[in-house]
Amino acid sequence: MLLRPLDIEPAFGADPRVRPAKRPTATGHTLHAVRQRAIPIDSLEQVCEAPAGGLAGSAADLLKFGLAHIGAVPELTGVLDTAGMCMMRQQVAGAYPYGLAAGWGLGLSRFQGRREMWFGHDGTGDGTTCHLRFEPERRVVLAVTTNATTGLRLWDGVLRNFREAGLDIGSYSAPVISVAGSAAEASGCAGDYYNGDIRYAVRCGDDGGLQLEDDVPMNLRIGNDLVFTATNPAADEPPSVGRFMRDPGTGRIDVMEINGRAARRRAGNVEVHRV
Repeated sequence: MLLRPLDIEPAFGADPRVRPAKRPTATGHTLHAVRQRAIPIDSLEQVCEAPAGGLAGSAADLLKFGLAHIGAVPELTGVLDTAGMCMMRQQVAGAYPYGLAAGWGLGLSRFQGRREMWFGHDGTGDGTTCHLRFEPERRVVLAVTTNATTGLRLWDGVLRNFREAGLDIGSYSAPVISVAGSAAEASGCAGDYYNGDIRYAVRCGDDGGLQLEDDVPMNLRIGNDLVFTATNPAADEPPSVGRFMRDPGTGRIDVMEINGRAARRRAGNVEVHRV
């Protein structure tokens, strides 16, 4: 319904039974921080996760999708009409993905530029990144895909170059934490936070700082306002952005927001120990 009018042959990263006839897929890579060499990464995505990111594509595919949203693909008339596309761009009430974007539309992220709102999405896979931005009034579309985790740095550079050339493309920038919060306040953030079955374990490190136990341990830097950045010390990647939030009734820290997800602290599970 959508890919055929855009003349896109589907490729799938999660299902080995379905391979594109003419489109090989690229292998993802990560950068070894010490040896400064690229290391191939196999995709670990499961078939059950395919609806959340199993469709593989190129920057050219993303560009076609963006062009459809600015009305440059007449073949989609009746499939994705102007009213429907406008509805997709509207802010969904109460949906604010802290650390990712200014807001959520229907399947689209909202990114605030200097003068106007931009729309699109940022995604990462196993050693891959993709980025899409479009602004219907300016009729501008930008699409970037990479096959390395360093693609996040590349994307930052692309946006910076456009900004210096006079085109401020909407994005989400990590906050600069110039003054760190107190050690006591930081230790009060330690504990287990859950978003469904996803657990975020925040622990005190040997140096008195906090670590987020994820697939790889990440160092947390927390400001006075409980906003934090999470940095992977073993990779050259921009930090993830998040914040801790207090219960307005008790004043106790009970929610952590990171990468657009909100995780609630599990009652009775506040463990502080060294890692």
